[in-house]
Amino acid sequence: MQVVFDTECFPNVFTCTMMPVGPADTRVWVYEISERRNDAQHLIYDLTNGSIGRMYGFNSLSYDYPLLHYLVEMTRSYPDITAAQITTALYARSQELLATEWGKGWQNHIWPRDQHVQQCDLMMLNHFDNHAKQTSLKDLEFNLECPNVAEMPFEYGRNLTVDEIPILIDYNINDVDATKRFVHACADAIVFREGLIDQFGPECLCWNDVKIGEKYFIQRLEAARPGITRKDAQGRKPQTWRSHIDLGEIIFPYIKFERPELRELRDKLAATRIQGHETKDAYKFVVPLEGVDIHIGAGGIHGALDRVIARSTTERIIIDIDVTGYYPSIAIVNNLYPEHIGPVFVDVYRSIRDDRATAKAAGDVVKAGTLKLSNNGAFGKTKDKHSVLLDPKVMMAITVNGQLLQCLLAEAMLRVPGLRLLQLNTDGLTVDLPRHQRELFDEVCTWWQRFTQLDLEFAELETLWMRDVNNYLARTTGGKMKRKGAYDHEMLSGSIGGQKAWNRDFSALVVAKVAEAAFVHDHDPADFIEHHDRPYDFLLRERVKGGAHLELGHTGARLGKLVRYYIATDGEPLVKIMPPLAGKTEMRRIGIHAEGRAQCLGSRKDYRCSMCDARFTIKAMFDEHNKVMHAWPIRLKMQWDGDLSGIDHRWYVNEAERLLF
Repeated sequence: MQVVFDTECFPNVFTCTMMPVGPADTRVWVYEISERRNDAQHLIYDLTNGSIGRMYGFNSLSYDYPLLHYLVEMTRSYPDITAAQITTALYARSQELLATEWGKGWQNHIWPRDQHVQQCDLMMLNHFDNHAKQTSLKDLEFNLECPNVAEMPFEYGRNLTVDEIPILIDYNINDVDATKRFVHACADAIVFREGLIDQFGPECLCWNDVKIGEKYFIQRLEAARPGITRKDAQGRKPQTWRSHIDLGEIIFPYIKFERPELRELRDKLAATRIQGHETKDAYKFVVPLEGVDIHIGAGGIHGALDRVIARSTTERIIIDIDVTGYYPSIAIVNNLYPEHIGPVFVDVYRSIRDDRATAKAAGDVVKAGTLKLSNNGAFGKTKDKHSVLLDPKVMMAITVNGQLLQCLLAEAMLRVPGLRLLQLNTDGLTVDLPRHQRELFDEVCTWWQRFTQLDLEFAELETLWMRDVNNYLARTTGGKMKRKGAYDHEMLSGSIGGQKAWNRDFSALVVAKVAEAAFVHDHDPADFIEHHDRPYDFLLRERVKGGAHLELGHTGARLGKLVRYYIATDGEPLVKIMPPLAGKTEMRRIGIHAEGRAQCLGSRKDYRCSMCDARFTIKAMFDEHNKVMHAWPIRLKMQWDGDLSGIDHRWYVNEAERLLF
């Protein structure tokens, strides 16, 4: 049997709740250790008798399972220990686990060989232990549309009364229910990892995609040259550190431009020296290219026309171009490898690329997926100070030359008469050109592919609605929609393998749906919102971290750190209470949706509020009045029942209008 679990730990109460993974299985097991009951032996028996084959949790490998493991080992050493002694010891251990520095949760892990039950930590699997993707279970409760978004009802660290224990258990059950929902949302990712257990062991159930790619790549390196990634006698990983990197030494000599602005860019990059230990934000340049400002930095390259609608017609065609496996292919074609590993790095890279093509053709999903992750992950690990693939010079050589090769492609395409560059990003670009120039366009692409030994993929677009390079809608000639940024109501952009990007905020999805309906089908935004039949799409989430909290603006009722709500015609404004700035003592109040509902009427020195007719001599005074007195009210929906009484559609229409042009 496989179960989902979660624990709660207070000085005098410990609870552990489990549910079977099966979606139709509604059983719940609650284990409690407190002054009123002691289920310790029942819990220990169930953990150690082999009846549970796997446990799914969230942040469980760093916290929940180590607590359970500690309980088992403690009672083995002290079989007569009392409930009070157990809760005291577990709370002390809990505080030690929670004190672990962020990013070092591995220090708390119980490794698979020592675990009483196999573990799968969904936070680690989804890489939510990464700062850039940090996501809490409460965030997921909102995104998963859970019936109840609950925060801990008690202050951590205090003793609970007997009457408060059932409330704690309800909270514990709610968290397990949310985790169970997330298990099913991650089903494909879990099945994929199950196919790797024989190869890597059960620990791969908790590996994120990048780690799987790295581990597989290292395995192939070891097979090609045994011992190449092993630590030395002093326990140090083989790595190549760089004190600095001169970009002029890594730019491919065959990259040359005709346009003066691109020649200048190449010269500026060639004259740049960056620190080897800190490549982030190492350089930034902007190059104007036929009306598009191309932004180039260590993080990537991008540029686009702003607020443009382009359509394929009988005279013109829109083509989206991507480079196949861009970064891995650059390394393979140009023989780039970490200095301490040598050319075998490229040999393995090439063999993985070729094996993936074979696996895809044979329908071997697990192998093809592993090989794809390996190709992508190996590049990312060349800048990871914890990886045996570390050599920042390789990473910079791939990215800098990749950016310049994109510019070379754009320059070549702009030789096609009548061609317009719409957008350019890290691994592709989109153009609009006369149909009668298609043959010349194809010749340019063929030349670039032969010159660079890289492959291009093409997709014809029917229409492109682009606010900017990070936010757009596109429809292919086959009718398939591509959504990015603010227009992505499916929350797929930024995800891997078709799984939703669960780390994003799923608030007010109706807004993106309105924008798409207006662009694609010419629907009136107000009418669409009025008749939209999926109420959850109107809900929003607000979350704060650290010492901040949320409260209602009029009554000052404290709400905690996360709320689910909708914009209403009446209610109270939502306010974020932030810690004081350095050297200050007063808490900061920041209004949410505080742009205000009122309009400023009148003229200079005689302004008035459209809602309450208050008078102002200075417009700035009206703006402050609007934020305080007429901020959009909200109604909380921590428990979701489908009721949106009093919803104010005006706010949603206003937000949708921001996406239209």
